Amino acid sequence: MKLLLINPPNNFFDVFELAPPISLLSLASALEQEDIDIEILDCNLKGISEHEFVQENFYLKTLKIIEEKSPDVVGLTSMVVNSHVALELARLVKERMPETSIVLGGTHFSSIAEEVLSFYPWVDYVITGEGEIPFRNLMSAIRKGSLNSNNALANVALRDGDQILLSQEKKPFADLGELRFPAYSLVKIEDYFKLNPERVLDYEPGRGCVYKCSFCYSPVHYGPGGQSKTIDHILSDMERLQNLGARHLFFVQDNFLNNAPLAKEICRAIAGAGFDLTWNCYTTLPQMSEEMIQLLGAAGCVNAFTGIDAVNEAYQNAFLKKFYKGWGPLERTLKCCVDNNVTPTCAFMVENQSTGTDNLERTLVTALFAKCNGASVRLNTLTLYNGTPSSLGIADQTLTYSELKPRLLLDCPDIVQENEYAHARPHLFPFHNTFLKPEVWHSFTIGMHITYTLFNTFPMTLYRYVTEDHGSIWAIVDLLANKFDNLTGIHPDYRRSMERAEFMKWFEDQNSLQQITKDAFTLEAAEFEAFYGDSEKRLKIQPTPDAPHQDFVVRGHRLAKIGHDVGDLHRFDLGSKPMQTETRRLLLTRNGRSLNYTDVDESVFSTLKALDQSHSEFAEVDVGVFETLKAVGLVCEATCEA
Repeated sequence: MKLLLINPPNNFFDVFELAPPISLLSLASALEQEDIDIEILDCNLKGISEHEFVQENFYLKTLKIIEEKSPDVVGLTSMVVNSHVALELARLVKERMPETSIVLGGTHFSSIAEEVLSFYPWVDYVITGEGEIPFRNLMSAIRKGSLNSNNALANVALRDGDQILLSQEKKPFADLGELRFPAYSLVKIEDYFKLNPERVLDYEPGRGCVYKCSFCYSPVHYGPGGQSKTIDHILSDMERLQNLGARHLFFVQDNFLNNAPLAKEICRAIAGAGFDLTWNCYTTLPQMSEEMIQLLGAAGCVNAFTGIDAVNEAYQNAFLKKFYKGWGPLERTLKCCVDNNVTPTCAFMVENQSTGTDNLERTLVTALFAKCNGASVRLNTLTLYNGTPSSLGIADQTLTYSELKPRLLLDCPDIVQENEYAHARPHLFPFHNTFLKPEVWHSFTIGMHITYTLFNTFPMTLYRYVTEDHGSIWAIVDLLANKFDNLTGIHPDYRRSMERAEFMKWFEDQNSLQQITKDAFTLEAAEFEAFYGDSEKRLKIQPTPDAPHQDFVVRGHRLAKIGHDVGDLHRFDLGSKPMQTETRRLLLTRNGRSLNYTDVDESVFSTLKALDQSHSEFAEVDVGVFETLKAVGLVCEATCEA
């Protein structure tokens, strides 16, 4: 019997977390003792490496690949946002190959199993919950022809006439030691590493979460509580993954700190094993003690995703997530993370503006402060995952179709952004629906896109604007959003640059701002351009009065004139207001992944400013200034490497 497991396209440009699909590899490993020929088709990998694969005739090209493999069973998973792609592929396969059994699985299809079988007749089975055991039992029954309504399998949804049969049980593994090592032999790992030079592989040290956040799939999918592999099992797996060529592991368990004492022992063991690996994981704020953070850093954890989510009391009560206890405790945690080389990633659930902006503003300010304190920040709009308490809580509200979230806030190709299935049944597709009024949802999603842009370009400017000028983040965002009413009509490559330009234009028109706010803006604008702007400029310069003009290369740079120290403008210290200094004229140049800051005098500053503004290929430069520019490495002969 032939089995084809398919991972639909999901991402388009972002390769930061690109890795072989561990869910499908785990399913395949569970079938190693069965007489089954297994192949994996990763359309996500193929779409990222070949954009035209998903841009032009994706379904026809993929169907052709499937037909050539002639599978008896096709299994499809999804990452929620691309569920409709899996459904459409399944429909086409069934239409062209009616004898092929279609099986869907994963957290989203698991949560809507009965609806899928009721509305989409081409789907034969849906695996619910953890898939390894039920999928193995299903494949065995299909191969033997022994599956019927009198022999129903746990966690396998199927039709019985007009009825849907489904008996569910949580936590099928008494011990996660029963999990086999993922079947990496079914994929070409180097194909992933070529696209993702971080050489990432996903790893499951455990499953589930001890918390019951109302918006999260985890307690619905895995049941209450969490499970963990033994320390020896984890060390053995990590060694095997390192031997496969991994240099970074993504611990995909929903909460690595379910059992904090065990997590500490795991970290100590990893640190003692001497792996040449870094890793990242999901954590929960209450367990992020100083000792825990120190152990994470010592074990090679370089990033901890810590969901703050609910800042305001109403959201904390609604989401059953009362982790945020005020700015002081969070600031101490973030500083401890940074001090131990564990970059914290903080997620915030942002309130929409339909009931006022006070709570929205407080959440944005808290997120901004986290960003300025060294954290990466994710700003989330509420996604109503099916079967969660949050979703059930708005069951009486009307949901309407919308593509705004995948188009503006996610990295995915057009076929993922557009969801024809959600037009008829928006409630089944949480990334393609909204319970808000269309005009509110429209301005909110555009506002979130703009906020990301500003947070990642001008965080210290906004920090000073909020603290020194008592300004409102959302007021700026809303103002800019009105200028981009049709943001989806702008090519994604240009959206953020246009938002930055509009913000800079707005900022430069503000005359009453504090000097430190103006200086922060001047510095951050120069830093961004120095890092991402043009790399070099070629000019004909006369090096001495008697010499002819010669070809020189002027390295990429930017200029900034400020009245505060760079360190003070970079430093987040709530309540502090650094003293002004004498005017500094800075030359900013890129040095790998960092910037160099060089103080220059007025003559050098004005000469460089004139060179930057000139469109002529010839430049007159004072001999003394020219020697200074050479000395700091900004100018070199055209034959040198700039």
